[in-house]
Amino acid sequence: MQQDPATILIALDVGATGIKTVSAELTENGLCVRNIHSEPSVPRVIDGHEYVDVPLMIDCLEKAVREEAGECSSLSVGIDTYGNGYGALDEHDQLLHLPWYYRDRRTDDILKTVNSCYSDSEMYRMTGNFPIRTRGLFILLQDVLDQDPVITEGRTLLPLPNLIEFLLTGKKGAEETIASVLYLTEKNGTEWNYEAIRRFGIPERLFLPLEESGRELGYINRGLSDDLIEKKIRLFNVIGHDTESALITIPDLDENSAFLCTGTSFIVGTRRKTPLVTDETYKSRFKNMRGAFGWYSLCKDFPGFWLQERILEEWNKEKGSSKPAFSYDEFNRLAAEGPEQHMFLDPGDDVFRVSESSISETIREFCIRTGQNPPKTKAETAISLYESYCCYVRRNIEELERINGRPVERLYVLNGGVRNPMLLQMMADAIGKPVEATSRYASAFGNLLMQYYVLRNCSSAEDLRIPAESLYKTVTYQCCEERNKYWETQYEQYLQLGFL
Repeated sequence: MQQDPATILIALDVGATGIKTVSAELTENGLCVRNIHSEPSVPRVIDGHEYVDVPLMIDCLEKAVREEAGECSSLSVGIDTYGNGYGALDEHDQLLHLPWYYRDRRTDDILKTVNSCYSDSEMYRMTGNFPIRTRGLFILLQDVLDQDPVITEGRTLLPLPNLIEFLLTGKKGAEETIASVLYLTEKNGTEWNYEAIRRFGIPERLFLPLEESGRELGYINRGLSDDLIEKKIRLFNVIGHDTESALITIPDLDENSAFLCTGTSFIVGTRRKTPLVTDETYKSRFKNMRGAFGWYSLCKDFPGFWLQERILEEWNKEKGSSKPAFSYDEFNRLAAEGPEQHMFLDPGDDVFRVSESSISETIREFCIRTGQNPPKTKAETAISLYESYCCYVRRNIEELERINGRPVERLYVLNGGVRNPMLLQMMADAIGKPVEATSRYASAFGNLLMQYYVLRNCSSAEDLRIPAESLYKTVTYQCCEERNKYWETQYEQYLQLGFL
């Protein structure tokens, strides 16, 4: 007996170094995943500068749509991205140039310019976020200093997911969560921060009214092949920021738990019902991000698998193409063989946030600056990176417990790091709390859930519990008491280095 054509949802999930498309069928009991595709995304280099490869993102979406288009009665799409990209349209609604890639070196000295006028604490009070050069506000300031066409000719600024939506429908918008992580909104995340915008000389004409996620934008009418446009594909404005998209996949995430989103960057934090801007949050360098359903995230991001990828990349160049490449599994094997006495990295240090020519040299210089011996072997480098991740996460969880005045009961881990049981067990032993591994596709699944939310006319986040539970199964890593004793020694050594 022939089955009725399905209703299929597609998530385009754009990370800083990779693009995923995930499709799922709308079922009576939730969502059933159909196809998952991933491919690397590297910035386009034009005249020595790095730009976001938006055409590649649309090409990935086209492939996913074509794969599903012949087997469904209804097809919809949602788009979420990492948090640091934007594009600008001119008076004729033409894209002035590809968005700047946030690690491009043109902004290396931008915080010196900022600090010549405002202290870090003044910027924090103004925005609710600790100044980091890779954020949209400071990239826009560089545009002002360079008199980039974004400033001189721009009429509309579109955060990256909203830019892709525009290229597919011609409809312009600015969603709250993605605007918040660009450091361009007030602390509550619902209004543009015109005080900061004016102080930096950024034209106010660029900014559209902010909108909540969870809306239908209409049909895709351009950007894809004509035969696909004829399929009447609906486009939904989902949670634009990939981290906040990921967090809605955890029904039990609340103020008593912490989260760690793992990808190119790691983001560690807790949920709150209100933003928090105090002397303590400033000293600890936490930022406030607007989430969905009335939540805020008090959190901190730092280079995550970006560092591991750069290390593997460099090792493989040294090894040559004639020999088997170093893999993530090989990295884990080396880490397991690493010495107990080794150096520690501060993953949050700004030197690890840029596109360096040699990560080994960057690590060596960091060790010299912090009075440590540089690693002598690959095994020492591997174990040092993993244990530095764990100590950094533990320290920030302890800071969040102190600031919020309540203990964190467990840590939820989302996205790519879920694939690494070794690292997750190390994390549980290091922090002394259960680690709940959720989904490696959490950001894309959150995208699908927001499409579900609109299609099913849901009224609250609780309506997403059953469909969320249909997408993945949680795996719990318990703290090993014996290993926790080892970590107490390692953590004490880490703290003695005095990293912020």
